Amino acid sequence: MPDRRVPPAAPVPVPPRAPRLWQTIGGNVALAAVYLAAAKVSLAAATEHRVVSSLWPPSGLAVFVLLRYGTQFWPGIAIGAFLLNASSDVTPVGAGMIAIGDMLEAVVAAHLIRRVAGQRRSLTRVEDVFALTFLAGGVATLVAATIGVAALVLSGSTSLAS
Repeated sequence: MPDRRVPPAAPVPVPPRAPRLWQTIGGNVALAAVYLAAAKVSLAAATEHRVVSSLWPPSGLAVFVLLRYGTQFWPGIAIGAFLLNASSDVTPVGAGMIAIGDMLEAVVAAHLIRRVAGQRRSLTRVEDVFALTFLAGGVATLVAATIGVAALVLSGSTSLAS
């Protein structure tokens, strides 16, 4: 006699719930504070200019947050970067330009990683490692570096000779 039991239905995927406005605002404030603190620590490695460091963990933090929690947290990156640069010898316009560059770096990196890796959260495929290493670590960092140096030169905070 054939088995007449009905197989269980496949679970219905639940779309992620959009964060509420207060969660987004609170998340941006928290991200700005953590970004600023990590940046202050990173500037201990600064050699040539007070706001230029060869080691910049806040970028990794920013990319992680955008990948994990969504791109609605880009203002927190920009605010943290602006506060850092405005508190040093960079003009407000220069600090704003650098903040835009830092924010765009994280947004570009997150976009490139999502484009290659999709929804996977692991680095089990060569394509995923490539996306993280070369696209996020290479291509996206050129955005912040180019805008940052241009901002420092255009604002008069440094010269091309230095």
